[in-house]
Amino acid sequence: MATLVLFVLTLAGSVHAANWVVPGTYSTIQETVNAAGQGDVIQVRTGTYNESIFIFTDNLTLVSIDGPGKAVLRGSSVTAFSGLKPEAIPAGGATVYINLNLGVTIDGFSITPGSASNASGIVHMGGDPANAVTIKNNTLDGFTSYGFHGVWGIDSVGYMTNNTFSFTGNTVRNSQTGVFLERLSQCTIQINDNTIEGCGTGIDIGVFLSSTVSMNDNIVREGEYGIYAANNTTSLVSAHGNSIVGNSEYGMYCDTGEIIDATENWWGSSSGPLDQKTLPGTPNYNNLSGGGNRVSSYVGYDPWLTIDPATPAPPSDGGGGGGCIAGIPTPAMLFLLIPMGFLLLKK
Repeated sequence: MATLVLFVLTLAGSVHAANWVVPGTYSTIQETVNAAGQGDVIQVRTGTYNESIFIFTDNLTLVSIDGPGKAVLRGSSVTAFSGLKPEAIPAGGATVYINLNLGVTIDGFSITPGSASNASGIVHMGGDPANAVTIKNNTLDGFTSYGFHGVWGIDSVGYMTNNTFSFTGNTVRNSQTGVFLERLSQCTIQINDNTIEGCGTGIDIGVFLSSTVSMNDNIVREGEYGIYAANNTTSLVSAHGNSIVGNSEYGMYCDTGEIIDATENWWGSSSGPLDQKTLPGTPNYNNLSGGGNRVSSYVGYDPWLTIDPATPAPPSDGGGGGGCIAGIPTPAMLFLLIPMGFLLLKK
């Protein structure tokens, strides 16, 4: 009997989730969001939607169903979101606003300020959601504040704890900050496979406690600060396989008090990053001749990549990217060099 009751409850829970299509029952995304229930999926068709979205239901998935960038969100000059006035939205307004304590997935949209000139693309107001926050495959362009803004512990609202935040496969351009994230505890934080360019600060994270943070395989270029990390406490932070180039102040700046594992990154030069300081406890760990982006203390960058992983390999290499570690020729390289030498001599 207990097994039967459990089965019925599980079945009832699965029936609750529904799929919605826009345009469909409703012509706008916001109308569909208003009607959706917890765990529902909202599939948005190709088109330009001149509206700003306020999400107030937990664990919704919003997806550009015809492919990344096909559904375009342009912020509108709304007067209120279900009683929430625009001035309550931080940093001068947002094209997508997520209320407190909500898990959410936003997948594949092209998001711009639109006629409302919203300062931020996606704003999450924080709290401690029971479900993951996933932002993936979106393009966010032209925001005067943030591409993504998430602060989970403001105004006496608790940290996000024991959860997952994922920001993957996104492109953020021409914004003051690409992705801003802080106040997470015992979380898994994944900021991977993004392209962030022309931003004042590309990735800005801080106040993360006992968490696992990965920042891997990103392209962070042509800004002022590529990656900025602050106030880490007993967290495992790594950054590998990134292409960090053309940032005028620092490729990576860290004031966490703990060393970030930032090995095997490309800094814009085969000679590695410019390091004019010595890491605590590691005398002479600097690189005054480095021609790449500058790094601060607490950035453990050696060994670095000598080839940009963002540059496609020749067709003969199968089209894969990748780079070599500084000063270490690979066996494959040696194997290729020897027969090439014989060929040259033969000619």
